[in-house]
Amino acid sequence: MDTSKTYIRMCEKAEEIQKLREDNIYYEQDYTAEYYGDNQFGVTYHPQNMSVIASPRTPIWLPRQDQLQAMLKAEMGLWVMLDRICQFQKGFFAKPNTEERYEPDAESMEQLWLAFAMFELYQKVWDNEKERWVKIES
Repeated sequence: MDTSKTYIRMCEKAEEIQKLREDNIYYEQDYTAEYYGDNQFGVTYHPQNMSVIASPRTPIWLPRQDQLQAMLKAEMGLWVMLDRICQFQKGFFAKPNTEERYEPDAESMEQLWLAFAMFELYQKVWDNEKERWVKIES
């Protein structure tokens, strides 16, 4: 499971994904992160279903690969999903009105699947320099 600063930041900024856990209920085998000051964070593994007690810091849900895959599979089916992530990883998707390609700069499979989910479900790509998701212009 990726618990790097990069993945935590990507998850934190993926507001659409975070809204899926806004009820503060975390399920068996979920991971969450919380910041404790200047770029210091802790990661929590939830071995069972639980409700997070109110805290001044909102936990950041860190979706696992299987959770991201389930979101996509519900939208497009298994075989289409596998074909499209291969195309995505290889940079086959062109930016609108240009020859430039989206090439995910993922350091882990979680980062790759999150980037793919954001691309497919919300038409957004990760900007490493600005540390934010950017809507794709059509």
